[in-house]
Amino acid sequence: MKTITIMTIWALFLSTGLFSKETKDRALFRFDNEVVFLSEAKELIKYLDDFRCLKDDWLSLKVTKLTKKDYLHLPNLGFKKKSLSEERVFINRFIDLQKLKAFTKDQLVKIEDSELAAINKTSCFPKGHKTWPLEVQELVKLELYIKSRYVKDSDNSVEQTRRLNSFFTSIIRKSNETLFF
Repeated sequence: MKTITIMTIWALFLSTGLFSKETKDRALFRFDNEVVFLSEAKELIKYLDDFRCLKDDWLSLKVTKLTKKDYLHLPNLGFKKKSLSEERVFINRFIDLQKLKAFTKDQLVKIEDSELAAINKTSCFPKGHKTWPLEVQELVKLELYIKSRYVKDSDNSVEQTRRLNSFFTSIIRKSNETLFF
């Protein structure tokens, strides 16, 4: 009983933003014992458009169903200009992407400089950057891992889609998250 009460109080502190970095900041979700605040999420999310610029049909963006419409809503995330249900849908998609990124970290996926240079579209670099930020590199690692392990040129697209959906679903369901609303 004491443990439940302490956990409830802890969740209240986190959801009200008492430990957040800014006064206007708020906790969005907890994932793998890490609480993600609105300011941190916006920092991570802002690079998704740069990632999308590289190639429009990344498998990780397809499976999480992050769309161009989601990118347009980024500036309003957390400021109640959208309905709560729309915000929750987007945050769930973002959490799924975070789970996929966490999986590649657990697998110790490495990316060679030559592989990163092969997709080096300088027109997609974020303003003020001469190379890819770490956040984009992590997404590229995820994509290269997926393609090297689960996509074979000899497979038909239906079989590949089935295999990828099964892979993504198993990762996304593997970890639990808690939304703070």
